[in-house]
Amino acid sequence: MLYPITLALLYSLVAGVMNGSFALPTKHIKTWRFEHIWLNYAFWAFLILPWLTVFSLNPEVIQVYAGMSAKTWFILLVGGFLFGAGQVCFALALNFIGLALGFIINIGLGTALGVLLPLLTLNPDKI
Repeated sequence: MLYPITLALLYSLVAGVMNGSFALPTKHIKTWRFEHIWLNYAFWAFLILPWLTVFSLNPEVIQVYAGMSAKTWFILLVGGFLFGAGQVCFALALNFIGLALGFIINIGLGTALGVLLPLLTLNPDKI
């Protein structure tokens, strides 16, 4: 049996490899249109695989969702919509500027905003 920290590191490693290589096949699929590639990706990455993962890790997840407040549902839905819009914009950016530059900008903005936004919203007095 793996220790929790080892399992967490293994999951992080697999997630990093998957995140870093998900768009690589798009350079080699010349017969598919851009929209077909991304629709296929979005179907598997945002609909099928997350639910399979959630149900495999916690079969009682329906009870968890049933117990959430309306405010939590609203935040979840708005966040999901914004994430989806961001993914569409990221896909278009990859098409225009390429994988390397697109990922550098995406990861840089994500890291900077991920550090600054909680600081600005939760602890503005510490700035």
